[in-house]
Amino acid sequence: MFDFRKHFCIGVALVGLSLTVQAETKVFLMGGQSNMAGLGGYAGQYGGPLDQPCPVPYDLPQMAVQFWNYGPDPQPHPAYGINLPGVGTGWANLAPGYGHTPSMFGPEVAFGYRLHQLFPDDEIYLVKEGVTSQSLAVNWNPNGTAPPNDGGPGGIYNMFKARVNAALADLEARGKSPVIAGMVWMQGESDAMNHDWAVAYGENLTTLIDKVRSDFDTPNMPFVAGRITNHDEWGTPADNALVRNALMTVPPQLGFGSWVDTDDLPWATAGHYGTKGQIELGIRFADAIATMPEPSVLMLLVSGCFGWRCLNEFRRKK
Repeated sequence: MFDFRKHFCIGVALVGLSLTVQAETKVFLMGGQSNMAGLGGYAGQYGGPLDQPCPVPYDLPQMAVQFWNYGPDPQPHPAYGINLPGVGTGWANLAPGYGHTPSMFGPEVAFGYRLHQLFPDDEIYLVKEGVTSQSLAVNWNPNGTAPPNDGGPGGIYNMFKARVNAALADLEARGKSPVIAGMVWMQGESDAMNHDWAVAYGENLTTLIDKVRSDFDTPNMPFVAGRITNHDEWGTPADNALVRNALMTVPPQLGFGSWVDTDDLPWATAGHYGTKGQIELGIRFADAIATMPEPSVLMLLVSGCFGWRCLNEFRRKK
């Protein structure tokens, strides 16, 4: 008699053993405010000390890692008079110059470099949205309806979404099959400076993660948050602690999430990581992403283990 269960188990085992993880076009998202925008290479133009330039090997264009070149935008930032970037029109080799100003850089230079080391067989693409002084409660509100880059609710999130969609569409037009492989988040300082925003930060972060995963159809997208420092510039001790705690607890609670510590990162100016801090932040983000199993790999392992269990059970009964 044909034993369907027996043959099904053997089939699952063989499928689990024969499948291999194929090289992917991995797209990593980066979001946040000033410490994501980046003050690496800070030149002291706002009265601070001169920071160190971007070090080797991050100082040269990285041909193995592509960064979505969002280009300039004629609309100046209302606080600092610098240009906000636009949606973008193409890819560029990852290099310094995509920081708070064109003379600076953020965690992307080390993040991309380390990702290429961790995933040498995959294509690595980065898409970043980091603008100084932007809150999660208002500017990054994923349910806000303000136009992209507008100062109203959702303006920064909607620019982020438009930029990611443009980058994905460009890759698809090139015949690639992009996979959003994770998102890193360095934000919360602005929310810690407002009591009501600090109280709501955990709920708002939950909404953001859920919305990003929903908007880009990536329900198990890895998400890594950088915990803000407890610098006295970032709110009262109590409000700062609320935001720090949310950054530590929300991503793991939602699944496929974790956080990295930033308390020991060197500053360029009060509360803002400088060259050494930005390099280390990028490395920590990449290492944290790599410790979480990718959904496709996790399913492969589950199917393979299930198959082995069925096969061993069949052998015992035989």
